[in-house]
Amino acid sequence: MPKMSSPWKALAFTLVGALISITLTLYIKKTPSYTWLIPLILLIVTLSLYGAGIFALLWEWVLKHARTGIKICFLRPRIGILEDISWNEKHQLYATYTDLSPEDWQEKIIHVARESGVKVKVCPITTKKNLHGYMLVLNPYGGAYPERNQQTFATLDKIFEYVAKGGLFVNIADVPGFYADSPRLDHRVAVGRGVFRGLKNQGAILQTPFMHRLGLDVYPGDYRDLVLAEKVRISSALSLKGDRAVQCTLEKHWILDPVVKPQGNQGITLTQSFFKTYGDGRFLISMLPIVKAENPTMADILTKILVYEVQQATLSAKDKNEEGSHLDS
Repeated sequence: MPKMSSPWKALAFTLVGALISITLTLYIKKTPSYTWLIPLILLIVTLSLYGAGIFALLWEWVLKHARTGIKICFLRPRIGILEDISWNEKHQLYATYTDLSPEDWQEKIIHVARESGVKVKVCPITTKKNLHGYMLVLNPYGGAYPERNQQTFATLDKIFEYVAKGGLFVNIADVPGFYADSPRLDHRVAVGRGVFRGLKNQGAILQTPFMHRLGLDVYPGDYRDLVLAEKVRISSALSLKGDRAVQCTLEKHWILDPVVKPQGNQGITLTQSFFKTYGDGRFLISMLPIVKAENPTMADILTKILVYEVQQATLSAKDKNEEGSHLDS
């Protein structure tokens, strides 16, 4: 029995039952006529497919392939930048550890894409949109994200479903999801918290529903002399700093793909910026502050990574093998 995800699907199956009954009655009482028989059968089949969710699966398939520019329709891959909450001089009320607006990110991505010869459409969007048509979605609000239901976390569910089905979600500047900002109520709710585990040399950790779903704990601290991982090296003289990190390995199993790591740490056990696989997709999370006073070039680094991801997604398998897996400066 298919799962009923909406009352419309239940209604579709109810109508199918009624139409089958009508069709059988007409067939038995009257001489069969293709004039009415064929349309009824087609309607029954259509409603059955809708009720079984086949059309929804087909639409998801189309949107998923449209992310990288579906060849049939000659579409460009699309990047969505969340703008549910207005951004003004009081942006500190809505965002954390960043002073770059959605418009700033849009301009940066378009500029780097043009310089790199990458064709991409960058769109301001809201979480009301179907995210599955976007190759990647960027949340510019730092440790806050637009949450339309602060009781059920429906928007967070939507984000994770998008990634699980192959999307790339990017969160910048802070611990993801520490605040759930309501676009309708124009205020935020702190859903993150500090937890003291009492273990030696571990102390408190930061937990949010967002990071909990990824199975990651955030460790506060003063991390200086950070360096970029080899694959995103832009300048050997680049100075970065942050005050939180997560573990790259868990029980000797590698779980993260670091973008930034502490200098001189041969084991690379901690990172502030990383890729995390989730289902068929990935998260790109950078907890380094992005403001004029701290890590001002980190936005440029992340922009370059985003454009590179678009470029790689649109390359053929042959081109990918030729280009290799490293980013060049």
